[in-house]
Amino acid sequence: MRIPDHHRQLRNTVNTPDRLTRSRFRALLLTCIVMGAWFLAQPASSQDDVGESSGERRTVIHRLEHVDATKLTPTLGMLGVRYSAQPETNSLILTGDPDAVGAASSVVKALDQPPAPKPELEIVATILDARRDTGSSRELPKHVEKAAERLGDLFGYRSYQVLDTVFLRISDGQRGGAEGGYVLDDGRLTYGLGFRARIVEGSSDNEPRSIRFSNLEFHARDPSSPRDEGRLSVALRTNVEIREGQTAIVGKATPVGSKAALVLVMNVSIDD
Repeated sequence: MRIPDHHRQLRNTVNTPDRLTRSRFRALLLTCIVMGAWFLAQPASSQDDVGESSGERRTVIHRLEHVDATKLTPTLGMLGVRYSAQPETNSLILTGDPDAVGAASSVVKALDQPPAPKPELEIVATILDARRDTGSSRELPKHVEKAAERLGDLFGYRSYQVLDTVFLRISDGQRGGAEGGYVLDDGRLTYGLGFRARIVEGSSDNEPRSIRFSNLEFHARDPSSPRDEGRLSVALRTNVEIREGQTAIVGKATPVGSKAALVLVMNVSIDD
């Protein structure tokens, strides 16, 4: 029996796949294979990573023990990492390229160290009563004797008496001061001493260090008189530098109505 032409055409359509559909299927299958291989090749993320692979980005948290975290941020800004300081926990968060983060972490650990102990200054301040008459001079401490000889050469003083001696031990760069009182010519004087002291290194190994006293002020007054009268008052204000182990005359002044001059002599040493 002869099959009609329109039936033969319908059978060919059902039994033969469309060439265009077959090409699209092959292209889709190839795409899936390539994407699967790419995902399998990616490394697993570590706990230090935030949203990116460890090969491209790393985040590290440092909790500091000795240094204020906010004080390290200017240094971190030069190391090529992103950073964030957390004052509440004194922590630093570093994010960026793994090599840069590793280098920055090493810097943070090197800087997070306890501060080196500061050398301490031993200061002996002596308040002298110096007179030109040959009164009852008393024995002077050895470190003051040379200063007294110098005062005699300069001003003709012949008798001396220690009114008070102040001993202070302070850290390098700190403020120091003292208050006290003594009897002068049957009257009482109160005094105050204040300054800031810091070590100045010598320009060479053979040159000794010195201590620079900034805004040094010494004053004395009669506590029985009103402040505005200033009776029997003395004030010395200066900046002075004294070599380690040296005794120096810082200044002298004579209270109103007194025959005695008040002399401030200071000896300094450094305890490393």
